[in-house]
Amino acid sequence: MLNLDLSQIKKEDYDTDFLAKLGISAYFPSIPAVFGDIVTDSPAQKAGLKTNDKVVAVNDKPIKTFEEFANIMRANPNNSLKVDVIRANKNLSVNVTPQSIDENGKPVGRIGAGVLQANNNAPDWLTEIKYPVHIALLKAVEKTWDTSLFSLKMMGAMVTGQVSWKGMSGPVTVAQYAGQSAHFGWKPFLTFLAFVSISLAVLNLLPIPMLDGGHLLYYVVEILKGSPVPESVMEFGQRIGIGLIGILMVIAFYNDLTRLITG
Repeated sequence: MLNLDLSQIKKEDYDTDFLAKLGISAYFPSIPAVFGDIVTDSPAQKAGLKTNDKVVAVNDKPIKTFEEFANIMRANPNNSLKVDVIRANKNLSVNVTPQSIDENGKPVGRIGAGVLQANNNAPDWLTEIKYPVHIALLKAVEKTWDTSLFSLKMMGAMVTGQVSWKGMSGPVTVAQYAGQSAHFGWKPFLTFLAFVSISLAVLNLLPIPMLDGGHLLYYVVEILKGSPVPESVMEFGQRIGIGLIGILMVIAFYNDLTRLITG
C-alpha cells in the first residue's frame, strides 16, 4: 500500500487536473479518432461532421488517435482547421472552427464531438474478478455501504464549500452517461444504474421535508414528544423542503446546460 501526501492540494485544484500536481498521469489507450455523439448546433455539426466519421488528418497532419485530435482542437480556439475524414469509405474534407471556452482562465477549443465508445477492446483494459454467490452478496452490501458513505461525504463537502457544486448533475447528464456506459455492455450499464439508484436513495433519506427522510424525522419527533408534529410546523417544513429541492434542481439543470453548451 502506498500513501500520497495531499496536503498541497487545495479545493480549487479539484476542478483542474490535480493529478498533474501529484505527478501522476492517467493512462489512455490508443482509441481511433472516430466520432460518436455530435452536439446539436456545435461547431462540429455546423461543419458537417457526423457520427462514425474517422479523422485521418488535421491541416494535413496525420491523426491516429482521438487524443491527438482533441489536443489539436484544444490548442486552436477560434482558428479554422481543415479536417480530413473518411465517411462510408469516401475521403472528405471540412473546415471546422473550435469554439473558445474558458477553462481555468485559459481559452481552449471545443467542437462538441465525442469519441465513439466502442467496446471491442474493453476486455483488454479490464480485469474480471468472480466470487461465489455468498461472498458476492457480502461484497455487494459492502459496496453499497461505501457508495452511500461516499455520497454523504460529497454532499457534506458541497455544503461546506470543500467541493464545487459544478459536480452536481441533472437528468441530461445522467442520460448521457447512461448511454455511454451502455456502449460498453450491460455490466457497466447496470453498474451505473446501481450507482445512480444508491445516490438517489441516500438523497431521499436526508432529513428534508418532502422527502422520505423528512417524514422519518417527523416520526422521530412525534415519538420523542409523545404527540404529532403541529400542522403549522409541518406546513412550514414543506415549504422549506420544496425550496431546497427547487434550488438543487436549478443547480443540476444549470450544470447540465453548461456542459451541453461547452461540449
